[in-house]
Amino acid sequence: DSNGENLCLRSILISFFLHVYHAKVNQRNSAMMFIQEAIAGSRILRLNEGLPQPKDGLIANQDLVFPLLWVSER
Repeated sequence: DSNGENLCLRSILISFFLHVYHAKVNQRNSAMMFIQEAIAGSRILRLNEGLPQPKDGLIANQDLVFPLLWVSER
């Protein structure tokens, strides 16, 4: 979410999947907003620095989240 409350890997992935959905239904502005939100959140969590993250059981390869977002934005 935009105010940073409850920011976690799950919220970043939700923004990413909302990006995918909006891109699929050709809503480009919304798709771009969601991918930018996901990237901003990942930077706040410092996923782009490759630091170890607390495991929450959501995904096995959390270190791949930021590269996935970065490539998706391109």
